[in-house]
Amino acid sequence: MKEIILNNINPIDFTAYYILAVIGLSFSLFLEAYDTKTKVNIKDWFKENKKRIIINLVTIVFGVLFTENISGVELNSYTSFLAGFTTDKIIKVLNNKK
Repeated sequence: MKEIILNNINPIDFTAYYILAVIGLSFSLFLEAYDTKTKVNIKDWFKENKKRIIINLVTIVFGVLFTENISGVELNSYTSFLAGFTTDKIIKVLNNKK
């Protein structure tokens, strides 16, 4: 049953890939905060981006699960990091179109 839900990924591997994807998300968020010219208050920044972070954490699950199906690239630590990083960029672009 676990293999069906996790798209034939071992649960321990999935956890490791998810953690690496969250690190990729964190790196993307850090780059954005660092890119601003003004000093960023962490508390206010998290308030403003709470919805985006929650959406990213949920969509990273699907990004990790279906990386091989969508892109044809084998899932490894690098691709899971990129799944977290690019998921954030895609969510940001979609939010800016509203």
